[in-house]
Amino acid sequence: MLRNLSSRPFAVALLLCATAVAYVNSFQGSWHFDDEKAILENPLIKHVEYIPRLLVSHYLSRGVLQATFALNYYLGGTEVFGYHLVNLVLHMSVVVLLYFVLCDLVGKGPTFLSTYLPLASALTFAVHPVNTEAVTYIVSRSSLLASFFYVLGFFLFVRSLRPGRAKLALMAGCGIAFLLGAGTKAIIITLPAMCVAYIYYFVAEERNPLRFVLRYRWQFLGLASLAGAYLTYRHLHGGIIASIPDATVRSFHVNLLTQMNVIVRYYLVRLFLPVGLNIDPDFPMCTSLLDPRSILSAAVLAGMVYTILRTFRKDRLLSFGLSWFLITISPTSSFVPLLDVAAEHRLYLPGLGFSVVIPYIIFKLTGPKPKLAFGTLGAVALAFCVGTIKRNEVYRSPLALWSDAVKKSPKKARPHNNLADSYEKLGRLDDALKEYRLILEEIDPHYVRAYYGIGNVLLKEGKPQEAVRYYLKAIRMHPKFALAYNNLGIAYDNLGMYEDAIAAYKEAVRLDPNFVKAYNNLAITYAKEGMYEDALSALRRALKLDPGYAIGYVNLGKLYTMTKEYGRAEEALRRALNLRPDFAYAYGLLGSVYLRMKEEGKAISCFRRALELEPEGPRANYISSILKKLEGGR
Repeated sequence: MLRNLSSRPFAVALLLCATAVAYVNSFQGSWHFDDEKAILENPLIKHVEYIPRLLVSHYLSRGVLQATFALNYYLGGTEVFGYHLVNLVLHMSVVVLLYFVLCDLVGKGPTFLSTYLPLASALTFAVHPVNTEAVTYIVSRSSLLASFFYVLGFFLFVRSLRPGRAKLALMAGCGIAFLLGAGTKAIIITLPAMCVAYIYYFVAEERNPLRFVLRYRWQFLGLASLAGAYLTYRHLHGGIIASIPDATVRSFHVNLLTQMNVIVRYYLVRLFLPVGLNIDPDFPMCTSLLDPRSILSAAVLAGMVYTILRTFRKDRLLSFGLSWFLITISPTSSFVPLLDVAAEHRLYLPGLGFSVVIPYIIFKLTGPKPKLAFGTLGAVALAFCVGTIKRNEVYRSPLALWSDAVKKSPKKARPHNNLADSYEKLGRLDDALKEYRLILEEIDPHYVRAYYGIGNVLLKEGKPQEAVRYYLKAIRMHPKFALAYNNLGIAYDNLGMYEDAIAAYKEAVRLDPNFVKAYNNLAITYAKEGMYEDALSALRRALKLDPGYAIGYVNLGKLYTMTKEYGRAEEALRRALNLRPDFAYAYGLLGSVYLRMKEEGKAISCFRRALELEPEGPRANYISSILKKLEGGR
């Protein structure tokens, strides 16, 4: 068995199988939270021909990431399976790359470590439960993809230092990986530092800093050029600090103190003992270095630095793994303020370095007892795998995910708000209203989303006048809240206040020019006012933004029916049915169009299909009565 473990093909197969077992139930996961904005409602990914534009014009807005979503959408629409498959393949790729990188790093070290540590570390990382947020939460592909480019770039750099003719090609490959990673997520910025660290740890014999730099000046120049080009590009396109959207949420020194605590008291704890995982942690701010918690965290971090220096010569791989952890976590957990104080997907890239620590400790403690070492490691890997499978189950639905988050962050507004939103989408309006009111009464009376949410519930309860009050409250608190303007327009429309509705929709699309639903709603209200040309213009804009918007084609068909352009109405409704073959409402409308076109046979076929799909639908009785007349007349 031990001989098999030392075989690289066997090791890769084992890693792929273990990863597949741990994440096979991730395919049951649904869309969650930011998935809607980044994928379902993102018009930029709905056109495969936009991919070059994403890679160039939207490069700094995670254009490479959005390009992968565009390919997913082109191949499978909004079927969630394909998105999960890409995430899993990316995770598997990172695991395999980690294995080969570690094989290179152990080099000619102690036989036992050089033979088995790469597999043990890669296996630990592959099934570690803390990675579920990055792998199973679809929009967290940003962490997966950036880490893939990071490790690929590092691997190519390591290989470029070997003798051979492919040096320049490998260095160029490292540079391309860096640039692709930079178009995915800014965490790639530390790659040049890790490449320098690799040279210092595993290649250089010269420890004098000046001589070290001069000896490897071409590598330094190449790496510095990459980092410098990226930072210059960011500066020329809005500035580095300005590109941090959350830079105003807290001061830099408060963020630094808080992140010291996050690293030690949240991240390190969950790396060693991955329990209590939470998609939305509620971590307290820290404002003083004299706080006992800060003193403890600073001491632990200082201890890590001491361990890095102390183990540099005798346990170099352990030292390098800890250095990787601290360097790669610095962009998200240092002085740069981000909206979320803590997020588990931020551990994905740093966790690659830390994956060395657990098996390293196990191998050191068990000494020359391979059976005990592998037994202990196997038990840890099995426990991690079971934990990952159980954690994936929480992602099966928004209700399950946010119920879990509310239990773990009961005093944080956002988990309650997202739980309320889940209730609302399931039609559990009383439960939704209870959660929204809890936020305003017990957690944060100024939480804008709660006012917006209450407005949505009241609108669904048929109380548009009351809904208007809450939407206006939300807008007063957040004047650029496009969603609130859109739903305010719906409420005005329900009240017959069409001019006010049109004004609200126009403000929504002014604030968000890519707001497909607002254009669609604007067209509906224009049509009610008999403004057919304006309605047609709004619908064309919506469908240009999202050519997969089936409801837009249905409304286009209705509009052409109103203007008695039945041929165009038929074409629009057929487009809707191509996109959604189970769209009963579209079949009913198409049947009505065929009636006007005097094609009774086609009308009967469409009406029958509508009833098959929704025998108890809101238009079922009406369609049944028409069918009886048509079939009775034959």
